[in-house]
Amino acid sequence: MSSPISRADREESREAARSEATIKGTSIIGTIIKNEEGERGASTPVRVAPSRPTETAPPPPSRLHLAPSPGYINDDHFANYLQVPSSHWFYTHTWLPSTPHIACCFIVPGAGAHGGHYEMPAKVLQESGFAVFAIDPLSCGRSDGEPGNPGCSVEVLLTHLEFWFEATLAAHPVVRKEVVLNTFLI
Repeated sequence: MSSPISRADREESREAARSEATIKGTSIIGTIIKNEEGERGASTPVRVAPSRPTETAPPPPSRLHLAPSPGYINDDHFANYLQVPSSHWFYTHTWLPSTPHIACCFIVPGAGAHGGHYEMPAKVLQESGFAVFAIDPLSCGRSDGEPGNPGCSVEVLLTHLEFWFEATLAAHPVVRKEVVLNTFLI
């Protein structure tokens, strides 16, 4: 016959479980008490609440190669990729006219879409003399992130788009600029 567990041993067991859970970033509401033979004795329900981030930050970058500085890189293995200051990689699409550009058009796809979906209207604009640029937003198309999960706030998305606009205009200076937006931000 096994001897009962003392109240002090129970409290010590609970404290050890709480401190171990705190180290792992979780909180414990109760603990399970076992007797010396490993059988369940008097127990308290256990509930572990995972810790949640307080900010809405983008997911970590998934590509191993990092450019020396943010922006477009000249590397055949990463053609059309743009690295933003948060170290994420975005895939960009470019349709340049054979004649000098009249203006440029930026296409920002809607939720779940990517820049390649706009190839037909982009080619029509290209034939009319427009330089057309499209981007695969975070977690869409060939860009970084978990598919279907933007994983960031609208402010972070706007920061990425602003960086893309500036980097693209620096690489392709034109007089007029137009932006075509879809429902991604709504």
